[in-house]
Amino acid sequence: MADEVIRQDEDVPTGDDAANQGQDAESATVVQFLQNEVAKWKAMSRKWEGQAKSNADAAQKLAAYEDAQKTEAQKASERIAALERDANEARTKALRYEVGVEKGVPTKLLRYLTGATKEELEANADQLLADFGPDTGASTQKPSGRPKEALRPGASPAAASPEPSQLINDNIRQAARRRVVNA
Repeated sequence: MADEVIRQDEDVPTGDDAANQGQDAESATVVQFLQNEVAKWKAMSRKWEGQAKSNADAAQKLAAYEDAQKTEAQKASERIAALERDANEARTKALRYEVGVEKGVPTKLLRYLTGATKEELEANADQLLADFGPDTGASTQKPSGRPKEALRPGASPAAASPEPSQLINDNIRQAARRRVVNA
């Protein structure tokens, strides 16, 4: 039996130490796995970035090649089509402003006038005026941003409202009374 006696100074693994060593090994394995995954995804990201750059270069070269292959007649017809589109947009915008001024639509509502013909625009202007009313000119005044001196707190009537200093004194007295009662 004397041989079986364990000395106090010997390191004897306990159940907790073995479990901790197992957790440490498991967490190290997980950390290593995650680091490998990060490295793998970074490499894939770099690969696809390079592919995207080469695709963009190829697309630019293709567009330049197609432009070079166009005849002068095709280039001229594209310019004419673009100019006609711009002219139609300008004509429509001018007609919208003309109808808006004739009908008295406020300038801030002119962008809501829609229609392809003058009749459609006039009908739309009438509807806007029916919904929002004509421009009375009152909307051009801007508020000053500072409250007027006669303003009072919302719950108290204007005639019976006390001075602000009186309100502060009343609040202080009420707080003192509550403190005395609670003490």
